[in-house]
Amino acid sequence: MFWYSDGSVVLSVADTLFKLHRSRLASQSTYLQDLFDGAPDEDYDADGQTSPLYVVRVKGLKLFDFSSLLSIVEDPFNNRRNEPDFALSAAIARAAKLLGFDQALSWAVEQLEKMWSNKITDVESGPLEPAQEALELSRIVDIPSIRKRAFYELMRMPSFGQSEAISSLSVADYKVLTYAREKMAQHWSDVINKSPTGRAECCIKNPSKCSIKKDNAMTRNYRWWAVVHRENLLQHHLLDPLGGYLRLKILLPLEAAKDPAVWCSHCCEEGLDRRSGRPLERPRRVVGASVIEMPFIITHTRPETLLPIN
Repeated sequence: MFWYSDGSVVLSVADTLFKLHRSRLASQSTYLQDLFDGAPDEDYDADGQTSPLYVVRVKGLKLFDFSSLLSIVEDPFNNRRNEPDFALSAAIARAAKLLGFDQALSWAVEQLEKMWSNKITDVESGPLEPAQEALELSRIVDIPSIRKRAFYELMRMPSFGQSEAISSLSVADYKVLTYAREKMAQHWSDVINKSPTGRAECCIKNPSKCSIKKDNAMTRNYRWWAVVHRENLLQHHLLDPLGGYLRLKILLPLEAAKDPAVWCSHCCEEGLDRRSGRPLERPRRVVGASVIEMPFIITHTRPETLLPIN
């Protein structure tokens, strides 16, 4: 694993030995710096020399997490050039938090925030895995910035990502997700029930040039619902309004380009802004974190009763 013949200290973690460079570890870890200031547990003979051996006794520290942390500490340049997966980033974050590796923790948090971005442009068409592990990690390591996205990903999964037999969600989280799903489904239904109305500023000034404004309400609604039915927008995105918004962002300009006599590009653009749900930001109460850069915000009027802050 990590055993350097020129290492100056031996660490025992989960009954596994590591021979490492004491000065490098002490300069990066507050825990190990304090540990090395004390007497070693014993002397260890290896490679023809005797080295001090310290047993790392930290509750919750796993062998995989510690080894993952060492990979970034011992070879930072090579590892930071590569995109780590969630498992590696999470392991580094957990171990770095427990052992006081502040630089490694900052790097791991940065990687996790990229994976679990709160920007709508980063939301993918399907649920992001593993959402529940990300939610748990956000609390263990105190990374509230990834909690919102983790909640959203769980919310749009069937059964909140739980198996029929076993659910590891807490009662509080289940309540939050259930409430959020109801609100999001209602919001998406409201969004999809509104056809483009000819309310774009340029169309208000020049109504004769707006193809949508020329139509009566019945015609507008018929054309709109033809698209909704064809694309199965209502049902497909009922639990995933962000995915629905992104779909509309692609679909409406295509419709306007394909048939400008029927679809006004300015009104379609205005409709996207209206459908982005910005009024929902006003309550500024959100699931588990601060307001984020998402058009659809999971809100709640009584966060103290349902929102899991810890």
